[in-house]
Amino acid sequence: MNRVDKLLDTVASKVPPKLMSRIGEVLQQPLLVHENYMRSYVRSALMFDSKGDLSNGMPSEYYPEIKTGVIEVNGALMARMETDECGYTLASYEELINKMESFVERGADFIVARFNSGGGVASQMFDASRKIASMRGRVRLIASIDDYAYSSAYGLASAFDKIYVTDTSGALSIGVMLRHVSKIPSGDSVITYFKAGSKKLDGASDMPLTESAKNDIQGEVDRLYGLFTKLVSDNLNLSLEQVVKTEAGTLHGDNIITQGFAHAKGTFKDVINEIYNGGEMNIDEIASAEKRLAKQEQKLAEARALIEEAKLELDKPEAKANVEAKPEANVEAKVENEEQEVSTDEAEAEKAIEAIEKAKEANASKEQELAKAEKRKSLITNMCNVAGVKGGALEAFLSSDMSIAEIGTILTSMTANNHSISSFEEIDEGGETKSKDEIKQSWAKAFGVNKRGNK
Repeated sequence: MNRVDKLLDTVASKVPPKLMSRIGEVLQQPLLVHENYMRSYVRSALMFDSKGDLSNGMPSEYYPEIKTGVIEVNGALMARMETDECGYTLASYEELINKMESFVERGADFIVARFNSGGGVASQMFDASRKIASMRGRVRLIASIDDYAYSSAYGLASAFDKIYVTDTSGALSIGVMLRHVSKIPSGDSVITYFKAGSKKLDGASDMPLTESAKNDIQGEVDRLYGLFTKLVSDNLNLSLEQVVKTEAGTLHGDNIITQGFAHAKGTFKDVINEIYNGGEMNIDEIASAEKRLAKQEQKLAEARALIEEAKLELDKPEAKANVEAKPEANVEAKVENEEQEVSTDEAEAEKAIEAIEKAKEANASKEQELAKAEKRKSLITNMCNVAGVKGGALEAFLSSDMSIAEIGTILTSMTANNHSISSFEEIDEGGETKSKDEIKQSWAKAFGVNKRGNK
């Protein structure tokens, strides 16, 4: 008896009849499941040994302080949200899309999906993946494969903007399988597996099917396989040949990144830290911030150059002579032509004095502008250092047009919310317990910022 059938027989008496019937239906349709996880797929679908809250097939949480929605994509994946008479709910493509759209409506900037799934049914997976891909640009989509995302789970992950994996992550299995069960006169069951991708199944049972029936079933499996490989190819901007070449095999750790099927390495906590520190800003936003910073630095350089030029002009002997030596020249000129030379020298002296005064004014103006810019940079840097904000986020603050008060308000909120992640109620700081509101008030007092962002 097949190991899956043994599992079904073992638990048949422990689960509701409706759910048992539904699992039987699922196993008779095309599956995007990795063979090694077939047993855990059935166990997850049956959920007879679950101990948690079974009413929520796909747990999620929204963090307004960083405008980020997090969704857990675990276990067997079904097409639609289904709940049996005992309240068991399975994870589904429908629920995933509903929750992602809900996050977008709440104004999320980021959606992070944590994957721990061996796959699921083929039905509606392609539509769900395309729907996720259509959200690109409206919200930053990040897939965190802490454990594994095989087959249909990877089909979903491939639609995200960025995929994170760890050293032990597993992914791909871009193939299709279908399990067929026939009853023979002796009463025994004959099981046949159909597959697309030579590595999709380790082995299959023989059964008396006609060649025509086999060809029909294999044709449908191949059709789904073509859709699946093209979907991943389009989502990741890879060649179709590169995807097909995986032969429905799996990759792990760094190999997923080096072969182009993931973008970065990191745990779920790394993803959240990147969002907090500005590392997951939209690429266009980063480029814009870099341009603003470069423009600001260019203006500062030009100001410094003008100041140095003005200083050099003031230090020239002829500039001093125009003011100091001209009266003596006027006296000497009187000997030759008193009326004409006095008039000429006085005009020249006045021009020189006027030029020097203008140079001094320009010099003072540029120095004030430079001092003001340097002071602003120093204030923002010091505030960000206190708040623990570095890297791209610091540069974004430096190049922004926000006032010091506005930046102080944002940093106040960020700091208080950082503490709230460690303890949602209160924190202990230096032996003194403070609430989040007290932390915000102390920040506001330190930087002279009120709740409206005014100083």
